[in-house]
Amino acid sequence: MTKTAIIIGAGPAGLTAAYELIKYSDIKPIIIEKSNDIGGLSKTVVYKGNHLDIGGHRFFSKSDVVLKWWQDILPIQGSRSKDEVVQNIQYQNKTNTVTLSSNGPDPEKVDQVMLVRNRISRIYFLGKLIDYPIRLNLKTFLCLGWIRAIRIGWSLYVGSYFSN
Repeated sequence: MTKTAIIIGAGPAGLTAAYELIKYSDIKPIIIEKSNDIGGLSKTVVYKGNHLDIGGHRFFSKSDVVLKWWQDILPIQGSRSKDEVVQNIQYQNKTNTVTLSSNGPDPEKVDQVMLVRNRISRIYFLGKLIDYPIRLNLKTFLCLGWIRAIRIGWSLYVGSYFSN
C-alpha cells in the first residue's frame, strides 16, 4: 500500500517538502496549489511583456544545513553575469563584494544557478525602514519605539515558552 502526503501550496516550502519525501521515503506527495503557477512568493510572472517579481526573492539562512541543501540544488554562480557587469559600469562608485564560487557555473550559460547579489533588504513599517533580517540594535529599537520593541520581544518570549 502506497502512502500519500497532501501538501498545500507549491511555494518553496511545499516544493521542498515534496522533494524530500520523494528523495528519502516511499511517500508519494500530492501538491495542491490554488493558482496556476508554482513558486509561491518566490516567483516571477510575466504581465504584458514585463517580468514582475512577486516576492522579495531573497534567500537568507544562518543554518549551514539549509545552505548546503540549496547549494546542492542550485550551485552558486562562478562568474559574473552580464547584468552585474552593466551595473558596475553604471555605478562605478559602488564596490562589488559578491562572493562567487570558484567552481560554480557561468550564469550566462546555465539557468540552474543561484545568483549572488549584494542588496539591502528592509521592512517599511510605520513610515520607517527597518533592516531585514531584523537586528537587535539601537536603530531597530528607535524605529520601532521602545514600548513596541519590548512588546514584540515579550510576545516572542511567551510564544517560545509555550511552544516548548
